[in-house]
Amino acid sequence: MTKTISAQSLGRRKRQEDAYVTNGFEHNGKSGVLTVICDGAGACPGGDVASTLVAHVMSSWLLIAALRGEIDDRRGFERVVNGALDGTTARLADTEAANPALKGLATTLSIVLLLDDFMYVANVGDSPIYSYRLVQDELIQLSVEQSRAVDLLAKGVLTAEDFETSPYRSQLTGYVSSDRRTSQKVAIQALTQPRRGRLMLCSDGVREVLGREGVRAMLCVERLQDLQVDLAAVLDEQADDNATAVVVEIESRSANATTSFPLYADSSSDAYCPACNTAANRGACFCDRCGGELQYPVDERCIQVGRRVIPLRDEAVVGRELFPRPDVARQHLRFSPKDDGQVWLEILSQAAPVWKRIDAGADVLCIGDVVRIGDNPEIRVL
Repeated sequence: MTKTISAQSLGRRKRQEDAYVTNGFEHNGKSGVLTVICDGAGACPGGDVASTLVAHVMSSWLLIAALRGEIDDRRGFERVVNGALDGTTARLADTEAANPALKGLATTLSIVLLLDDFMYVANVGDSPIYSYRLVQDELIQLSVEQSRAVDLLAKGVLTAEDFETSPYRSQLTGYVSSDRRTSQKVAIQALTQPRRGRLMLCSDGVREVLGREGVRAMLCVERLQDLQVDLAAVLDEQADDNATAVVVEIESRSANATTSFPLYADSSSDAYCPACNTAANRGACFCDRCGGELQYPVDERCIQVGRRVIPLRDEAVVGRELFPRPDVARQHLRFSPKDDGQVWLEILSQAAPVWKRIDAGADVLCIGDVVRIGDNPEIRVL
């Protein structure tokens, strides 16, 4: 079950250039919630036109695809998002051609689709997407910021302290426009929904007002109605820029779901963000500063399952807990470390069909080898 609230402020701007669409849907046994938020580029003409057009075209495209059953894994979601971006780019080009005064339409784009037991996330630009886990009191940035500040941080030109308030954060390296090349680096993720938590999609005007700790404190508010009142009051009082936020509360998942796909790695190694060249908290999968994917130095045999890194100190069994599909057994594959640094693979599944293609003598895997369960995300040996 999910609930959604929103808050929006004009700030001290003359017009609203943020736009958002949120829809709950249920059809032929599929249910979900789709939220899209766009922040029109203020330096370009028609920021309000761009954000409104992109928000509505993208949401319509994704909603139709979800209802048709075209999204059932990360590949399907990525395919639909890229197809929708192609169509949206063409619509922006048509709008500019019909009204030359609007030449240069541009906007950010952030998407969260909750479908069945999965959470699909996509973003272009710098509009943040946060995930707050109520029980652990932990805030994670899911979106990957695409700005010049991230590039300068990676090159060492900016320090981690300067990054938070750098004016280069407003200079985007990715955005949706009539030129498809500007949105080629759309960040795509597929995760399993948490059992209980909150998501916030917002424009950078909200981030400037609240900051990271302010977002966490706001999402801590017990009652969703109180959160909406508090959020609206803070934005109306303090926002200089347009500020828009949509909060989605996830209260529970379907009875078929088993455990939450973790947004944290089970690793004793220190994490490192190659995007912004900074060390990160141990156990995280995403960088707190830029939202990029973290890396871990490998000092023991591990397997990577989607966003999770599992050390093979003893063994690891992968099954329906991570891949909630009817053709995946609860105990599908077993991985065990070997003394020579290799990994032993054993198939446990009694589910049908069980597909196996292993070269002669290759039941033992080496670093870089990949195992797939149908069309599920790859399992890689590290």
